[in-house]
Formats: sequence, structure tokens, C-alpha cells
Amino acid sequence: MSARLFALSGDDLGRSCELSGATVLGRAADADFVLGTPSVSRHHARLVPEGVHWVLEDLGSSNGTFVGGQRVQRAELEDGAVFRLGDLELRLRFESPVPAQPSDATSAPSTRRPAAAAPAPAPPAGERRTAGGGRVLQYSRTRRGGTFLSSDLSQRSALVRWSVYVLSAALFASLAWGAFRLTRAVRERAADDAPYEAVR
Repeated sequence: MSARLFALSGDDLGRSCELSGATVLGRAADADFVLGTPSVSRHHARLVPEGVHWVLEDLGSSNGTFVGGQRVQRAELEDGAVFRLGDLELRLRFESPVPAQPSDATSAPSTRRPAAAAPAPAPPAGERRTAGGGRVLQYSRTRRGGTFLSSDLSQRSALVRWSVYVLSAALFASLAWGAFRLTRAVRERAADDAPYEAVR
């Protein structure tokens, strides 16, 4: 059973991959779907078709595989299921096979006139459709811009988040130490000037 995988967040937002068999997901160059999000392991997880479902298997990743907010080692996925590899969110969509048309040799000739098909309803404004009338899934990329600190730190790797916390603590400590030294210097200068003012 074929399906398509869509990236919904992170550095891979907007990318997709067609699935037709067992597919390894990860950052390694030999993965079937190579992902660039830092929180994804080199060989993070595998998708395997089983009957009418797809099965998601974690391959010993560092940041875990999550379905419905729960960390899992193995889970069956339905059509439209959303799951996470580390910080990267993905959606699985099944692709229905095109039904086979009966051959002219085996089908009996029909004398009935086919009824006129009802016109398809117009799609809502802004929605795109394929030539066959199917809906086109669209994922918008978030606007990039602003400073590093204006971005959501939860989308960053654990190393980057800890680096930001340590640097913030160091900056706060430096400011506190500088204020303490300045206050002490002002008091010492005032103490040194006090006897001269008394003599005058």
C-alpha cells in the first residue's frame, strides 16, 4: 500500500516523500528519507507497510519517537496520523489506488443512456484541486527572519538550548558582579574623601 509522508515543522517543513515499502527515516545519507532537523538521529525510525496499516518503529534514536504525545518503540499508524521524530513533526497520508476499469471485451454492451453527472461543487476559495478533482495538500512555510532569540527555542536542539541558558546565566552573573564592584568603588572613594572634608 502506497502512502506519502509530509514534514510539518523544523528545517524540513514542506518536504514530502512517497512510500511504497519499508522506509528508513534519519539524517544519514543512506536513509531512504534524509531529514535535516538536528534533533533527528542518523537512523531514527522506520515505516513498514503491514496490511491496511503502516507501522512506525523506533531504531534506538536519541530524542525518541512520539505518537499522540507518548514515546513509542512501535506503533500502528492510520491515514492522517501525526507523529514526531525528536522535534520534527510529520503526517502520514495513504494514497488510494486507482480502481481498474472493466475491459470492453468482458463487459456487456449497455443500451441505457448514462445519466448526466452532477457538476462537482466549487472548491472553497484558496483551495487547489488536481485535474481528477482530488484535493491538493498545502503546507505553508513559516516566514524566516528576526533574530536568533526571537525564534522558538523548543525547535532547537538540546545543545543549543543549554548553551543559551548557560550564556544567559553568565551574562546575569557578570552584570551583578560589575554592579557590586562599582558600588564598592564608590563607597571606598567616599570614605577616602571624608577626612579631607572634615579638615576644611
